[in-house]
Amino acid sequence: MNKVSITGFLLLVIRFFPYTGIAQNASFLETKLSNKLVNYRTSERPEKMYVATDKEFYVNGETIWFKAYLVDGISHVKSEKSRVIYVQLLDSKAEPIQQKRFYVSDIGASGEFELSEKISAGNYTLRAYTRYTFNEEQPLIFEKIIPVYSADSKNKYEQAATLSNVKAKKEEVLKSRLQVRFFPEGGQLVNGLLNTMGIEIFDTEGNPVAVKGNLINQEGKVVTPFTTYEFGLGAMAFTPRGGDLYVAQIQYNGKLDTYNIPKPKEQGYQLNVYNRKEEILIHISASQQRDLKNMVIIGHVRGETVFLQKIAEPSADGHSFTVKLMTENLPDGVAHFTLFTPFGEPVCERLTFIDNPKNEVKLHIGSDKENYSFRDIVSVDLQMTELAGQTLPGELSVSVVPVDAGIKGKIKSASSMKAWLLLESDLAHSIPNADYFFVDDSNRRKYLLDVLLLTHGWRRFVWKDMLNRTVSKNITYLPEQGLTVYGRVSDFKNKYRSLPSSVKMTFFNELEIFQLQKDTRSDGSFDFGPFMLLDSVPAVVEATYGNGNKNKDAAVQIHPVFFNYPENKTKDLQEIELLPSVDVQPYLKRAEQKRWVDFQYGSNITQLDEVAVVAKRITPADVIDKEIKEMVLYGEPRARTYVDSISGQEFASAMDVLRFVPGIQVFGDYPNQKVSVRGASSISSSPDPLFLLDGVPVSEVFIQGMQASEIGVIDILSGGEASMYGVEGANGVIAFYTKGRVGTKTEYRQETLPGVTNFTIPGFSKSREFYSPNYTEDSPGGQGPDYRTTLYWEPTFEFAEDNRKLSFFLGDVPGDYQIKVQGITNDGRPVGASHVFTLNDNP
Repeated sequence: MNKVSITGFLLLVIRFFPYTGIAQNASFLETKLSNKLVNYRTSERPEKMYVATDKEFYVNGETIWFKAYLVDGISHVKSEKSRVIYVQLLDSKAEPIQQKRFYVSDIGASGEFELSEKISAGNYTLRAYTRYTFNEEQPLIFEKIIPVYSADSKNKYEQAATLSNVKAKKEEVLKSRLQVRFFPEGGQLVNGLLNTMGIEIFDTEGNPVAVKGNLINQEGKVVTPFTTYEFGLGAMAFTPRGGDLYVAQIQYNGKLDTYNIPKPKEQGYQLNVYNRKEEILIHISASQQRDLKNMVIIGHVRGETVFLQKIAEPSADGHSFTVKLMTENLPDGVAHFTLFTPFGEPVCERLTFIDNPKNEVKLHIGSDKENYSFRDIVSVDLQMTELAGQTLPGELSVSVVPVDAGIKGKIKSASSMKAWLLLESDLAHSIPNADYFFVDDSNRRKYLLDVLLLTHGWRRFVWKDMLNRTVSKNITYLPEQGLTVYGRVSDFKNKYRSLPSSVKMTFFNELEIFQLQKDTRSDGSFDFGPFMLLDSVPAVVEATYGNGNKNKDAAVQIHPVFFNYPENKTKDLQEIELLPSVDVQPYLKRAEQKRWVDFQYGSNITQLDEVAVVAKRITPADVIDKEIKEMVLYGEPRARTYVDSISGQEFASAMDVLRFVPGIQVFGDYPNQKVSVRGASSISSSPDPLFLLDGVPVSEVFIQGMQASEIGVIDILSGGEASMYGVEGANGVIAFYTKGRVGTKTEYRQETLPGVTNFTIPGFSKSREFYSPNYTEDSPGGQGPDYRTTLYWEPTFEFAEDNRKLSFFLGDVPGDYQIKVQGITNDGRPVGASHVFTLNDNP
């Protein structure tokens, strides 16, 4: 690479954290740029997610154990915005087949997806996001490919080809032109100015191509050679000359082709960034017709300003300026430099990666031995320190799996937390294997990382858009602090016509009744929450007039409680290649053995003697009774009435039907009817019974407005059955169940009637505890062979000086095993390491 002539040299050290700000005599433009970044950090601060899994691929019937991390998008510490994170498992068509919602109390939440034994082999995707994420034009969604294989031994040698979903190889090699893209440094080529131009080359199938080529001029002379390497990336440095024409000449598959490069401009600016790890050299130049005086250069890492300066004194000729930025106090990550004219127009941009040695975290994993016998206990000691040797606290996830589970370079795995948080998440386009750039500190990897950043933009914002905005970006999706119920009230006969109203929500949770009331917004929308619910609860929302009476002209619609991904932007997973079959065979054999052992010795498997089965016809009443039993908190009611069995009640009110229910007395005429439960003795000031609608307490006024045609079943509770409802149930309980809610089993069904809707609020998902056997002296043999494919999984290991040891028992399959640790320190530095040990076959 050609050297740069430095005519105006200025040494400048920028201190980090916090950025010291702008000098008092700063220009209006400097102040505006700085304020825009401050606003971004305070008002539009993003979030990032990362999901760690116990393994890189699975077999049907296994469990995907995962830990979802949620961090601040700038500092990478615990997010102060969202407390709710969504995790989905998608099939090859990007349709969710499982989805869960978690409450994040600290920096993450753990969970699992159980794969059915009947699930099809193929590529699946693990996706994580928050509602707040979708305020960005390019939402930052974490997605990880999860290959799933079949443990069926009959086709285990053929299935890898099926799983790869790669297009069948053609008999003849496709010799079409390559896809070649050029990326001038700073964004443009300018005649007379030195430029480093990035190159990206793919074949017609989108695969990166490593080739050699030449840049030639119109006379056919070689201006400079170039080479592309991994990822099809390469670069070349040259100075365009006015009047010359240039093409790239590449020979591939025996065919010589030429490719046009971007046409150089006659006038303009050039921004060159030379990353020397300990320092960054920024060189700015302008053509003879341009002047650098009063231009402004700004640099930031994840939106945190690390450099800002007006060019008050360029070189003697006014056409170049050089500054050195020391990196010793900068954060790691993608640095984004932009050059502005004095009028605020961005003219050049360049990305580079900061890898500050002072920020390095050393994570050491040590086992008490390197070789073990069957069912030995492994003791592990963890050390996590910064460069100076001081212990750093943090939260880690730990898994122990066979090396042949694809975690030793054998599979195209997802990015590590470091590669995702520091690199991939801040770029506009995804990277096939971001971990490549962090395997070691070789010059080749650093060179390719720098070229990669020549070809990628920063994903968060475009400076022109940000400078033109006079107010903060509109926040459409507020960060969730808990479960929130969103809905809208419309005209019952015309759902497109909003109907502002008063709304009241009622639900029953842990022997306590909750009732909340508010007015809708002008468009009829409303929301209730946030709530902290670990279990699903039935709820009712009713639209009312100011006097509390039900508004029968209104329809209440509840939006889906689970916030789904608004737009399908997932790649076509059928085009993603999986690992070759040679890598998965040992693991498939083990998975098949484990499945057989589970069948033979599983606690949930019982071998039965031959018996004669007498079938019983299931009636509709049996179905309804079962559904109500699953829904309610009480046992058997004192009396149960099926409204359809009462003839002549098609046009009666719900109160009228109660006249036919045993144990109920009804007084007065519609609509001012009152009821009492016989045998109930009041210990409260009110003689009225407690009314429930689909398990949720509602007012007597609400029931007075219902018709018999809306009711399916009525239960009467008194005495012991009603005691669980406390004082509210002292005068008895009358429980109504609406049609559609019972008789047709549908989870989270929403039934909309005039003025009211009933539905279920699904609680947060709870993580199942990972089972690990304890082969102590009391139970040395266990029950049957131990062919576990995941020996240990701890999603939330809170590392500290006094908590750095863990242990687990081995199984009965010899081979190499890997302890894999990922996580993040309390000050936001991602870490990861692994350690391999051996289980011998001679116990």
